[in-house]
Parts: sequence; structure tokens; C-alpha cells
Amino acid sequence: MEGLTDTSFTSVNIVGGGSANAYLNQATANACGLPVFAGPTEGTALGNLIVQLIHAGELADLASARATIARSFDIKEVLPHE
Repeated sequence: MEGLTDTSFTSVNIVGGGSANAYLNQATANACGLPVFAGPTEGTALGNLIVQLIHAGELADLASARATIARSFDIKEVLPHE
């Protein structure tokens, strides 16, 4: 992905139902050599809600929406095994 986009990534985010799979999260971290942030499992519903809250002016922007989600849900960090 980095080669295709000419971008360096520092982590991987997994949301939705797959984020509850500990094996998937660890395998992804190991394969990428990057920390994985897993959750929330309600990714699709939250995405829809966040767009509506930003449009309604309840949240200022995407940065504040991400901060709200980080405060409101348990996001697990999974580090790659060496």
C-alpha cells in the first residue's frame, strides 16, 4: 500500500466485526510490522452517525469526531511480535 500511495503509514485501523477477532488483529500487526488499533465493532453505524452529527453542527469536524469515538469506545492496540 505504501508503494502504491507513496505514503508512510504508522498504524493500521481495523473497525467493524473483524476488529473483535484477536487472531486477525495480531496477524495483521505481525504481517505489516505496525501497531493495529482494533475497534469499534460498530464501525458502519458510527460512520453514518458521525456524518450526521458533523452536518448538524454537533461536532465541528472529522478530528473532533475521531476524538469523540476514541473517548467513547474501547479501542485495543495490538503490537506486532518481533
